[in-house]
Amino acid sequence: MPLIPPEVIAPLSNCSTHVRIRGNIAGATLEIFVDDEPTASIVTSRFDATYAIGAPVNADSQVTARQVHHGETSPKSLPVIVAAAPAQPANLTLLTTPYRFGRAIRMQGAVPGARVDGTIGNTPIGGDKAVSGTVGFTYDPVLVLNEVIGIKQVTCGDASSAQSSPKGLPLPSPLPRPTIVEPLVECQRSITIDGVIDGAYVELYRNGRLERTYTFAERREWRSIAALKLNDVIEVRQGFKHKKESPDLELASPKRSRTVKPVSSLPKPMFTNRLCGGTTMIGVAGLIPGARVVLAVDDQVLGETDAADTSALFSVPKLPNSGTVRAWMRLCDKDGPAADRAIEPGQGSPDELIVPELYQCVSHVLVGQNYPVRSCIAVLTNAAGQHISGYHALDIPRFIPVSPSLIAGDKVTVNVQACGGEWKAYGPYPVIAGPSSLTRPTVPNQLWAGLKYVFVASPFAGARLDLYVNDTWRGWALSRGAPGSTAIHFATELKTGDVVTATQTLCGKVSKASDKNTVVKAPPQAPELLSPADGAVDIGTQPLFTWKDPSADLENRADSFRVRVSIPLSGTNVVDTLTSTPQLACPAVLSHSTTYEWAVDGINSTGRSVSAWRQFTVGARPAPPEPQSSLLRFVPPIYSMPANFPRTHPFEIRISVENAGAAPSASFVVGIGVSLWATGELVHYDEQSFDPLDAGSERIMSLPVNIGGTEELRIDAFLWTDGSLVDEAFRVV
Repeated sequence: MPLIPPEVIAPLSNCSTHVRIRGNIAGATLEIFVDDEPTASIVTSRFDATYAIGAPVNADSQVTARQVHHGETSPKSLPVIVAAAPAQPANLTLLTTPYRFGRAIRMQGAVPGARVDGTIGNTPIGGDKAVSGTVGFTYDPVLVLNEVIGIKQVTCGDASSAQSSPKGLPLPSPLPRPTIVEPLVECQRSITIDGVIDGAYVELYRNGRLERTYTFAERREWRSIAALKLNDVIEVRQGFKHKKESPDLELASPKRSRTVKPVSSLPKPMFTNRLCGGTTMIGVAGLIPGARVVLAVDDQVLGETDAADTSALFSVPKLPNSGTVRAWMRLCDKDGPAADRAIEPGQGSPDELIVPELYQCVSHVLVGQNYPVRSCIAVLTNAAGQHISGYHALDIPRFIPVSPSLIAGDKVTVNVQACGGEWKAYGPYPVIAGPSSLTRPTVPNQLWAGLKYVFVASPFAGARLDLYVNDTWRGWALSRGAPGSTAIHFATELKTGDVVTATQTLCGKVSKASDKNTVVKAPPQAPELLSPADGAVDIGTQPLFTWKDPSADLENRADSFRVRVSIPLSGTNVVDTLTSTPQLACPAVLSHSTTYEWAVDGINSTGRSVSAWRQFTVGARPAPPEPQSSLLRFVPPIYSMPANFPRTHPFEIRISVENAGAAPSASFVVGIGVSLWATGELVHYDEQSFDPLDAGSERIMSLPVNIGGTEELRIDAFLWTDGSLVDEAFRVV
């Protein structure tokens, strides 16, 4: 079966002695080339690892790799053009939030091949080489509250930069349980864990026994494990300890448990980019690191390799102009379900790109397309045309990591290939020196209780934004720049009275906190309309409207409701009234054979929410009476004397009866029943007989009632003549 080429992780510099290569089959032979000359051949044991290049590299050298497995040889990977190390590197972007007792840190924007070391005070704590620009290391001793980690970067030419991390933060209490990202299926050789506190230890248990302890620098990471077996019980927990040599975690979360499922539970992956004729890169997500991935067009296999992450970009031969691309995973020599995506007609390159202003020290560049979106691949280069990023799909606006961090005076070009066509250069975009002092970010929106995100506005795209709730750190994100704002997500809901602030960090400078924004009670949730049902017909002229307040048991429940009834497209409400209960007997007599729409607003002291509009149709007018016959009927509404249906002393219930016929009526009987709305229990019933009504006349019927209590009541009126029920009406009070 054809092989998909591995991925050489860019960027590289003339300081690079090693290269990270991923997306090969574990067990395949990797061949590394510099300027098309072979420099190393390695029999691999992993699908993602770092290897010695085998020869020095110079600026403008091109590094590629291919894999050989079972007699098949893949094409070479896309080339990485080696960059010259800068004379003065800029600061790094911290991807880790330092906590008290933390044990790991990770950064982006290092010079590839440079050495990055950390200190606490004057004590060295660890370090590592930056292979591709992202660098991290575990460390000891631990960080204590309000201490900082000193970070020093030194290139092969002894150029250096120095900075400090933010102060160590207190740990959340209690520690949350981490999440095992599913699926877990037999033969799987990796596990992805989310919800980890930066710098925490993560313990993995299999069938009740501790198997491995990992150290996480970020919230979500994956780790290689021994192949899972069917029905293995996998548990994880996170924690911290003060002393590295301590055998047990001194602070630990509860465990999270999952059971390994059969390989038949393999999920269907997902495509992450549009595919068009000529496309040479296919993005796929929903992967299990280490699982075999197979790509095909219709019944023709394009190639296979091992997934290097939960999402990946695979290099393939140019796609045909039509057909269906299929992607599936394989474990235990069994195939999972395939995802399908049709190949679209090819498109040219975008007219322009959307790139915010670039600032010194930024290590993530936001790049987006103008409309319409095209299937594109992008790679960023410096003023010398050398790669400062890897290859990325550009179907949606995205942050593209770059290394080293941008330097004032440089110029960045975004190189784009659409549908496998010619590469097109956009830019160059100049890199601006950072301000001498950072302005404060703003939290521009009203904040409501229950939110798990906050928008923060900052003009510096790529700066780090940190969010604080009641002066406690809650989360961070990279600024998307101006105009607009950036969403920062977090796990715990905001509460009424919480005070939210934000800071931004660029080039090691931290701004002052934003103005305080106090969280208020949220508006109600949109009411859910119950009756009349949407599309209902033959509805009476005075229907009872009922709805549900989803916030009824919450702090943000509605205090009142606005009920609106109108004829569609008329722009005029025939009913527009307020009520405090989730029901309303229509106060207007609606027209027969007419379609209406109705909606309800939920209102509280913060604001309002609007339900969807629903339609109903009033039934046709009753057939006219036979000539020279009577027609007795009620004339709603039911009302009282005194008004407002008093409960503390006797009152009268009144309703009019009319004879709409052409002849005098017979004697008739009016009955009044009163029942509890909630239970239907009848609490009062009375009826009276009345003399005949002349044709065209009307009479008000009055019946005495004496009922105590405050419950909601349903009042029913019944009209009989000659022993037959001829009309009825009701009202809820």
